[in-house]
Amino acid sequence: MRLLIEKMKAKDSVVVVGIDPVIQRFPTEMLENFPDTYGRLMAFGTEIIEGVFDLVPAVKFQSAYFEACGLEGMRALKDLIARAKDRGLFVINDVKRGDIGSTATAYAEAYLSRGADFEVDAITINPYLGDDSNEAFYRMASENDKGLFLLIKTSNPSSGQLQDLEFGGKTLYERVVEDLKANRFYGGNNGYSFIGAVVGATYPVQLHRLREALPRSVFLIPGYGAQGGGSEDIKAAFGPDGYGALVNSSRGIIYAYEKNPGGIRQAAREAVVAMNKDLNQWRRP
Repeated sequence: MRLLIEKMKAKDSVVVVGIDPVIQRFPTEMLENFPDTYGRLMAFGTEIIEGVFDLVPAVKFQSAYFEACGLEGMRALKDLIARAKDRGLFVINDVKRGDIGSTATAYAEAYLSRGADFEVDAITINPYLGDDSNEAFYRMASENDKGLFLLIKTSNPSSGQLQDLEFGGKTLYERVVEDLKANRFYGGNNGYSFIGAVVGATYPVQLHRLREALPRSVFLIPGYGAQGGGSEDIKAAFGPDGYGALVNSSRGIIYAYEKNPGGIRQAAREAVVAMNKDLNQWRRP
């Protein structure tokens, strides 16, 4: 996470722009100018990246939206990852992978190995399959100076259905935290481990407790804006240095043009400026 923290400080921003493209929401003019799926996704993603690259440290691609578009979608994902890297952004692929050890190794190679088609700086993983699933991701991320974000307490309304189940006075997600802290890979680099945590803005009480439990983890925080989480709910997530958390907004930024006549690029830019201002008032040391 060293690279991510450096970019946060350089941009004075903790915003990550989530790129979750739904072609049906693209402007009519874009659909007319680009009749093929690849062209549409590239045009839209490029507008977003060019609008925000100098304002934010990172972008997060939601792989599912590209996978739903088939081969052309995956080709666009590959090329947009490359474009984001060229613009100096820290790139996260939100894939939420988790499987038995041998399959987890294959997933890790796909996203975290040097020179892979879908190589990124960090991915999201699901730790609820246990240590043999996590180990492959930990090892490859450590070897290649990559980052991981473990799903700990997610932002969806029914997350507590399983994550909040109690065993011996502790919830399941608290048990996952204990296992993480006991793992040999959970070290710190400039104060932060390469293993971060996904913690939803929609659960501010749990967010505060998890910040205390995981002081060396960078938090990836979904749920801001469209899902109901506000900036004041997130203030406990930041470390004493004013960083330590990366706050995601997807729909509120990439579809800001639907309420802004300035177009995709300008609307995304203005939405990021407003979000930076909103968050910075709460995270200052």
